Parts: sequence; C-alpha cells; structure tokens
Amino acid sequence: MVSFSERRCEQCLHRTSSTGKTTYFHPVLEAKLITPSGLAISLATEWIANPTGEYDKQDCERKAFARVAAQLKQQYPRLPLCLTADGLYPYQGFFEICREAGWAFIITFKDGNLPTVWEDVRGLLPLTAAQCRHERRYHGATVIDQRLRWSTTSPMAVTPWRGWRPWKPSRPPRARTPPAPLVHLTDLTVTARTVATLSRTGRLRWKIENEGFNTQKHLGYGLAHQYARVSGQAAKITINACKSAT
Repeated sequence: MVSFSERRCEQCLHRTSSTGKTTYFHPVLEAKLITPSGLAISLATEWIANPTGEYDKQDCERKAFARVAAQLKQQYPRLPLCLTADGLYPYQGFFEICREAGWAFIITFKDGNLPTVWEDVRGLLPLTAAQCRHERRYHGATVIDQRLRWSTTSPMAVTPWRGWRPWKPSRPPRARTPPAPLVHLTDLTVTARTVATLSRTGRLRWKIENEGFNTQKHLGYGLAHQYARVSGQAAKITINACKSAT
C-alpha cells in the first residue's frame, strides 16, 4: 500500500482518524500461489482505487477480489485452485464466485462472521464429540499439540477447529490460558484423515505475508518506497514493474 498526506489523484482512497487527520492511500490486492515450503509467486494484481468522478462508496477489497477472480479465471481457465484468505471473506459474494469458477476454499472464520452459521456450529459441536482428533507434531525442539474438532452444517459450512500448545521437552508445560481456537471455513470434505491437512493448508495464508509481501517490501524490491512522488499513476507503473520482476 502506498500512502500520502495529500490527495495525489482522483482515485485515491482516504480515511480520517479520530484526531481529524486524513490519509490518502492506494492499496493493492494480490493473488499469490503459495506452497508449504514457502514459495510465493504473484499471479494477479489489482489496485483498489476509487472510480474517476462521482461515486457513492469507496472502492474496497471485496470489490477488488471480484476483479482479481475474473483475471485469474481468464488467465488460468483450467487451473484448479483452492483459495485461502482472512476473515474478511466469509460472505455470499465470495462463495458464489468460487462456485461459479469451480474453486475450493479454506478461509479464516472469525466469531461474528455469518452469525447463523456460528449458531449452527456451536449447537452441533456438543452433538459431534466423536469428530475430534489429537495430533502431536515436532518442529525442531518444540512440540506442538493439536486438538482438532469439526462439524458439518452444510456443504458450504464445514469448520476444522484447531488449537495448539507449544512447549520445550526439557521443561514441563506451564499452566497457561488456552489459546483461542483457530477456525476455518471450507467446502472440502472434512474427515479424521483430512482435518489436519486442511487446517495446515488454511494456515498457509501466512506465507503470503512472510515469504510474499515481506520479501517484496524489505528484501531488495522496495515496494513500500514511493518511487514517484508527483504522479500516482507513475508510482503504480513502477511498483507493477517491480512485482513482475519478482
């Protein structure tokens, strides 16, 4: 995202803080191909920008997602995709786009999203106690315990429930507040054999930040730098060129 203290063009988004300061900015939505090994490759980029002239509402990430999805389907029409995204995406439009494109999804499902689905999940979990799996994994000297729960409320509302607790083998685990459960929403089939894999796949979203944007911004590509301070359009062109080089 490129931000400015003054409006640079008619398409700038803006927000005003509680102190009255207005910031103008041009955020970017990017689709990346990610792998467990940390590979993150840019597939499509869409600037989030207001339309020229009058408009009722500012452009936003959800609107930009529809445009990115159209790019992906046009450029990779036969590529099977499984989308992983944050808690902004559990909404009807996202599900419809995935269904029409033939894509699967595993997205973060936060409390407050789709209240009726949450109500179904909370009601069904006590009735599906057998749908639970404990898994222990080792990451170097750290042991990770996972308790996974899942419930199927509809073909579009399946939630792997993942909790984890790391501790050093040389020390007994100390009493601590249990971590908040991490919940995912997916349209893939969840079973005792697949729930751990699906949960880990949903967490690959962090690769977009760590191996993706972090590399582009701080490890030589300098995408956070304002290459053009006079023209917002020139800044977009320069940043797009840097992304293509990565």
